[in-house]
Amino acid sequence: MQALTLVDEWGEVQLHTPRLERLALSGATSLTLHNCGHLETVSLPEGLAIDCHGTVPTPLLHVARFFIDEATLKQALNRLAAGENELLDSVLTMLPQRAGAAFHGLTSLLQLAEQGLDAQALWHCRRMIAARQMMPRRRRQCIQLTDQDLARADGAWRWDLPRDRVDEGILADLQLWALCSPHSTDAQTYRKSLVASCNEGQKFQWIVRFGSRPDALSPLRQLMLEVLVKQQACGTLSLCLGGQDNTVNHRYLVRIMSHEPLTAEQRNALLGAVSEVAPWEELPQLVTTLLQRYPGPVRAFLIALSRNPDDWFHGRLPGRVGATRIRQARLQLTQLALMPGGWSGMTTNSRLNEPPTAASEAQAQVARNSAFEDPLGSYLTPPTHIRR
Repeated sequence: MQALTLVDEWGEVQLHTPRLERLALSGATSLTLHNCGHLETVSLPEGLAIDCHGTVPTPLLHVARFFIDEATLKQALNRLAAGENELLDSVLTMLPQRAGAAFHGLTSLLQLAEQGLDAQALWHCRRMIAARQMMPRRRRQCIQLTDQDLARADGAWRWDLPRDRVDEGILADLQLWALCSPHSTDAQTYRKSLVASCNEGQKFQWIVRFGSRPDALSPLRQLMLEVLVKQQACGTLSLCLGGQDNTVNHRYLVRIMSHEPLTAEQRNALLGAVSEVAPWEELPQLVTTLLQRYPGPVRAFLIALSRNPDDWFHGRLPGRVGATRIRQARLQLTQLALMPGGWSGMTTNSRLNEPPTAASEAQAQVARNSAFEDPLGSYLTPPTHIRR
């Protein structure tokens, strides 16, 4: 059946006619369409409540509520991947309307962005998903979003994601932003909201964690470095990275320092991050690697690290920590700064956990007394570490 006309007054009308192309309805309380994507012409009462399940007919894109299941969405995405780009507007209109749209919306938009589709349109759809999520539930079915709704979404970074898929959803969002930002002014502006959100420790760790991955896109890597520098300058790096729930991979941070060009601020911020998240026993090996690239700054940073407050050592040292253990750790950090090429030939446990000798204490004292006479003194900018 390609055409259907319903006269008189009807109650709830439900149609499941995939081949229907023309529909005329004189009166009804509501209309529900199932997989009626081929509709080309409609004549419906003004103000009629319309629900569409599955593919949404073009004439109803801006007047109906949409309900699309995962199978239908996957089919539409596959058709887009096959080159049916005319489906893009329909898919981008449907995504914000889905119940619990955030996770599948973000991952679907990322898939489309990776195919090189219209970045501005994709980011606008992301804004709509975020705006609807921030609305009270009673308003989420409203068809039209206002500029105020979109502006509210642009000013925050917040998602309601399934508990077991939070990391996947956040990674998709950050990758989507990185792909869209070179082509969308709205995405470029959103960078400010991402940076501002890093006052919250969890969001800061997300950006550092995903921005430090070897496969991170350039905009995301630069965002990660920016927020590290910001927290280092504010003296809050320890607060943001400290604690047992930290998920940042310190080896990724070391790899960036060893292989990528950095400014002095970025290098010092990465050093600070490594000192916060790397297991204490691995520091000699990590320092050996970094000394080969930045001998002066790394040595100076180690001496600055040895001057941190006792509270910092209580938070970083494994096991029970007393005054003697802290004194040993300070001396050992200074020793490490003075060793040529690090301690590559010595085991980590034998150096960071054994008591220092009298000779090493004297050597460390000389280093502390001469630190500001050494040319490396220009690198000494001890971070302010604060523990809760």
